Amino acid sequence: NLSNLNIVGEISPAIGDLKYLEY
Repeated sequence: NLSNLNIVGEISPAIGDLKYLEY
């Protein structure tokens, strides 16, 4: 899980994953 690379990921891991995939 790469959510920890996104601030939003710390709040919502699922959203964090989606944000990471956008990059």
